[in-house]
Amino acid sequence: TFFLVLVVIIVIMVQGTQALLMWCKRCTSGYPGVEVKDFHKSWADGLAFAALIHHFHPNAIDMSKMSKGTALQNHRTAFSVAEKLGIPALLDPEDMLVEPRPDQFSVMTYLSQYYHVLSPLETGGTKGDPRGGIASIGANDSGPAKSTATAATPSSKPTTSQQPVAPTAKKAGPIRSSSATTMTTSSAPALVSAPPKPVPKATPRPPAPPAASSSSSSSS
Repeated sequence: TFFLVLVVIIVIMVQGTQALLMWCKRCTSGYPGVEVKDFHKSWADGLAFAALIHHFHPNAIDMSKMSKGTALQNHRTAFSVAEKLGIPALLDPEDMLVEPRPDQFSVMTYLSQYYHVLSPLETGGTKGDPRGGIASIGANDSGPAKSTATAATPSSKPTTSQQPVAPTAKKAGPIRSSSATTMTTSSAPALVSAPPKPVPKATPRPPAPPAASSSSSSSS
């Protein structure tokens, strides 16, 4: 188990180191006299440190006043500006002038602080936290910066305001169902109205006999 954990840590460190180197190459590309290929000799004259800072803060360092012949002054300027930006001073300028080359692990650790402080600026964020270390640098972090203006992917989780609101449970109470009323009404026997009684017809009276005239009574 110990060796397995050790292998995993080594793999993570290697991936983080490669990603850090690619990020430094990309940010310092195009600067005269700067060619980042490693974590020792490529940084010995101080120009790469200055270029890395200048890439994010063009007004912080005047690159025209630097040259390969002023290595100590280059380091002093770059390290001083870096400290003002919140990057811990893990190296002294004199540490970069040792022969035959600067200590690779020390330079790598120092540059990881540059990464964690400066890389969030590529995506429009604010200054980052320098305490991340090399292991927290992902393999995908060495690519070009992604714009924050891109639309959210379908897999992105909705924000709190976008999440559907669950319906509030209503307090249980007596249920008055219209269907129950209907069933009650329909289940009761229907009232059958009695047929109307026939009205007896009036019997016509016979006509009265004519009265005897007075002439017939006298002749008799």
